[in-house]
Amino acid sequence: MAENSTTYPYLIPLIWQLDGNTSPNANARYNMFGNGYVPYALWGGSTGYAGNPGGFPGSYNSVANVPSPMTISLSLSIDGNTLSATAVTELLENITSTNNRILFILTHNFDKTQPGNYFASVVRFQEQNFNETNAGDTQVYTQSFDIAPTWSHDDLRLVAFVQTFSGNRIIHQAAMTDLSDPQPPVPFLGAPQNLAGSFNESTLAVDLAWSVPNYAHTTHLGYKIFRNDNLIHEVGTSVTTYTDTDVELDEVYSYYTTAMYSDGESAPSNVFEVATVFQPVFGIPQNLTGIFDESAICIDLSWEAPTYAHTTFLGYQLYRNNEHLKEVDASILSFTDETIELYSVYTYYMIALYSDGESAHSNYVTVPTGNAPVIAPPKNLSGVFAHDWLTGRYYIELEWETPDYANTTLVGYNVYLNGEFLVQQGLSLSIQYIEDEFNFGEPYTFYVTALYTDAESEPSDSVIITPVSENETPVQPTLSMLGNSYPNPFNPSTTIYFDLHVAGVARLEIFNIRGQIIKTLANSFFDSGRHEYTWDGTDEKGQPVGSGLYFYRLLTDNYSETKRMMLMK
Repeated sequence: MAENSTTYPYLIPLIWQLDGNTSPNANARYNMFGNGYVPYALWGGSTGYAGNPGGFPGSYNSVANVPSPMTISLSLSIDGNTLSATAVTELLENITSTNNRILFILTHNFDKTQPGNYFASVVRFQEQNFNETNAGDTQVYTQSFDIAPTWSHDDLRLVAFVQTFSGNRIIHQAAMTDLSDPQPPVPFLGAPQNLAGSFNESTLAVDLAWSVPNYAHTTHLGYKIFRNDNLIHEVGTSVTTYTDTDVELDEVYSYYTTAMYSDGESAPSNVFEVATVFQPVFGIPQNLTGIFDESAICIDLSWEAPTYAHTTFLGYQLYRNNEHLKEVDASILSFTDETIELYSVYTYYMIALYSDGESAHSNYVTVPTGNAPVIAPPKNLSGVFAHDWLTGRYYIELEWETPDYANTTLVGYNVYLNGEFLVQQGLSLSIQYIEDEFNFGEPYTFYVTALYTDAESEPSDSVIITPVSENETPVQPTLSMLGNSYPNPFNPSTTIYFDLHVAGVARLEIFNIRGQIIKTLANSFFDSGRHEYTWDGTDEKGQPVGSGLYFYRLLTDNYSETKRMMLMK
């Protein structure tokens, strides 16, 4: 950080105390802010503490020559026991940090044994908000202090610095001064701010406007307006606009202004360039809209004429899906597109045609021509070959889930076996298929379709079930699954089976609607294949449970599934 002072090599190494003692007073240093130490995390985020002659100056020296985004001109004067400080700041580049402040710290070297260039005790402290952020911004800050009559003026130092009070709290710039050679305040001649201009095509002139200077130490007299570095006009202090009528078309002019004062002239304002180019205006068609007519199977388009143009208006070009569709006469404000198809989406826009060019495109309008029926098939079809221990009969049980989406009414399902229609049923999501005698070892292939009011869906995924007699070696399961309990509802007992694709530890448990485990039916190592357990409606203590809804769950290393059953007494 480049400093302004050449007299004092170190600006901020201070003893933060208020009582004049020789040792640093950390509490005083903290309480000056009310909420944090002063300074805090000064040099690029590394914290230095006063009272360390080696560490703190070393931290400062490491960044003493880093370029700063601003300058501070600091002066100090005294009148009796009142000390007045003036700091003039100017930003050399933009700063993006927020919560910036300018701090004024008055120090007095009570302890003559400490090196004066490094240490002094803080006796007064004030701060103000620092709001400048843009390169070229200037501001004058003043601060006064009441000093004790016993203080030696030779031992007073004033430090001013701009610091960010957020993030790593970097100091942007600092300056230091004293009363060894009191100087009057530096005259400050503020420049005009925010010069801007535009070419007025209707008057063929350049309209300029600016803001008043931020501050000046002397009397403001007026402004000078310069064009291409030549003085073209002067105005009084109350005027902040000017119209330059002495311009030609197809030229580029550079303007700036200065402020005149009783003892000088300010630096120039920002430079603003204005091109006196006459641009033809090609008005754009307005508010294009489109509606699909279901009865006539067409799209009705309408729009409004361009609001303004410098040249002759000839008509329109209409585009559909980025391809030219129709040229329309200038007097027409509607069009019916009959060359469309159902269940499609069309996007339209227009341009206006002129004698020497064409406009930009109008707004886009997208029109769907009806929604095609969506008839999704059932999903997640599964099946199992099972044995009813009560009746002694074998059966195949199928289950599936409802389709993901449909924009028409679902009325039921068709079940197919080996490609042939088997049965139609309502909205139930399961079915039991029973034969008097199953062909053991032969595959049964099932799929299900969804029935809607106006169509039948594509088939679901197929499921292949191969019946196996109890007297035969069972077919190895292709996946682990939890079967349906039977009977369900039940009283007093029901049978639950599960298939394991590979051998491993499995846990089969019963729990109620509150998630409380009622009974663990199995929790051990099982071979691959089918396993069956019967629940007799009792808990772990063998006590009967009440009627209601219960859940049974199978857990393995890589599989988990839960199903429900109803106990009715």
